[in-house]
Amino acid sequence: MIKILCTELLVPPQEEGSVDPLEVAGLFQGDIAGVNISDLVLERNAIRDLGLRWSRGIVPYVISASF
Repeated sequence: MIKILCTELLVPPQEEGSVDPLEVAGLFQGDIAGVNISDLVLERNAIRDLGLRWSRGIVPYVISASF
């Protein structure tokens, strides 16, 4: 918590009307190159086959003992 407060004190506030370089870079989400935004509009990510979905919507995972 103290680190966050100190960081806010050290970072100068942006002036009114100043431009954020990430917003004007022309990149996807400000910093990702090589993504055509118009292609994303038509892209979908859904699984229609009920047999391929996780049972009861629960994602199975195992926590390894080696970590």
